[in-house]
Amino acid sequence: MSEITENENQKEEVSLQDIDRLLDAEDPEFREDLKQVAVVQAEGELDEDSAIGEIAEDFEEEELTEEGGGSALTRAKDFLGFTLSRIKGGLKTFGGVFGHFKALSRRQKTMIFAVLFLSVGVIMLTVKNLKGVWIPTLEEPVITSLSQVADAIHELESVATQGEKAESFFTAFPRSPDLFLFDKFKVNLKPGPDHPNPMGAFEVVLELDSHDSAVEMQERQVEFHDLIQRDFESQTYPSMLTESGKKALKELIKSDLSQKLSQGWVEDVHFQTFILKP
Repeated sequence: MSEITENENQKEEVSLQDIDRLLDAEDPEFREDLKQVAVVQAEGELDEDSAIGEIAEDFEEEELTEEGGGSALTRAKDFLGFTLSRIKGGLKTFGGVFGHFKALSRRQKTMIFAVLFLSVGVIMLTVKNLKGVWIPTLEEPVITSLSQVADAIHELESVATQGEKAESFFTAFPRSPDLFLFDKFKVNLKPGPDHPNPMGAFEVVLELDSHDSAVEMQERQVEFHDLIQRDFESQTYPSMLTESGKKALKELIKSDLSQKLSQGWVEDVHFQTFILKP
């Protein structure tokens, strides 16, 4: 039993001793790979002290560089080198693409140019549409003048040359006037050197263009009454004595009230009561 064990041990020793020879004979490439791995491992092995020393030296070099003021210059050089490398890479890529393009056939080049032309055209059309230039109208435009849809257009000057007098459309058809009366009110007029405290009492009758305007005047009577009073307060006693002053006051009241009306306008202003006190 002991002899069998000794023989097995001897076989194992022999096999271990001849393992290099067997590897060389069976697979020499695997043997070379093992040698390269061993060399790399030997070069890469570092003990704890040497690794810490190299890291410390790196920190010391960085601190010296920052203290000496050279870190900014170093970063600038690195950035410039990085930029130049990127430019070179871009030029190289462009050169490769251009080389491939030159190697294409005439038909392939024509197709590429056609695709680029169509792409530019689609982009331009899209930009135009976003700006509202070539977008088709979904609804008919609003007619702002009958001349846009009239069968014939006649200039007003041609009618005047024939001796005919043009008449306003609003006065061409007679109708009963729509009147509105503001009850009697008293106001202080604008004082002057000869009249320090003038006053007056007035009743104003408005002639409106339609019944709807008269209804609106009734609904907003307080607002329009205050507006008329302010117009009277802006007048002086001497100007109210003259016909031209009264006419100017009527035009002022007519203009102010017409601007405030939401529809229609004031056609004329009349004074039913007109009393002045200097």
